[in-house]
Amino acid sequence: MFDQMSYFDGDPPHGEPPAKIEPWNPKQGAAKLFLGLRPTSALALEMWRISKFLDHAHGIRGNLRKADLLHITLLELGDYLTLPKQEVIDVRKVVESVVSPAFDLALNRAMTFKGNGAYAFLVGEGLEQIKALRQRLGIAVKRAVRPVKSGFNPHMTLSYGGNRVDEHLIEPIRWHVDEFVLINSHSGESFHEVVGSWPLRS
Repeated sequence: MFDQMSYFDGDPPHGEPPAKIEPWNPKQGAAKLFLGLRPTSALALEMWRISKFLDHAHGIRGNLRKADLLHITLLELGDYLTLPKQEVIDVRKVVESVVSPAFDLALNRAMTFKGNGAYAFLVGEGLEQIKALRQRLGIAVKRAVRPVKSGFNPHMTLSYGGNRVDEHLIEPIRWHVDEFVLINSHSGESFHEVVGSWPLRS
C-alpha cells in the first residue's frame, strides 16, 4: 500500500494538467449521455495527481484522462450523432424525483480491466450505497425513458492504452457524495458538459 504523502512528494512525473478546459464551441458530432458521480474540482485534481503517481510507480504509461473528465458512471443512456433534446428533457423529468441519501465512499483499489485496457480506481467503502442509488435511478429511467443495462461494476477510469497491472491496494481516497449529474460527453473533444445535477437527500 502506498503512503498517502508520497502521492504528492515533488513534481508529478509528466507535468501538471490543464488549469481548465477551453470553452466549447457547439458543432455536429457524436454525443454520449450518462448519469454519474463527479468529484469537486479540488478532489478531481487530487485524484489526477494520485493517478499520475501510480502510472509512474507501476510503469503503466497510459494515456491519462484529464482531471475534469474523472467520474463514476451510474447509467449509460445512449450514444447519438447529436444530443437529443427530448431525451434530455425526459431523463431530467424522471430523475428529479429520485430520493437517495448522501453517502461517503472510498476508492481503495486499482487495476487494469481486461476488455478495454482501462486502468481504474475501484470502490470499496460505499459500494452498497452507490449500487442502491443506481438501482433507484434505473427504476425511474426504465419506467419513463428506456431499458437500462443490468451489469454494474462501479469504477473511475484513469487512463487507457498502458501496460496491464493486476488489482492492487492503494491508500483510500475518500469522497463525500452529495449529488449526481447528467453528462453529455462530446466524443473526440475531451469535454463533459453537465446538463443536469441533483442533490442527494433523504
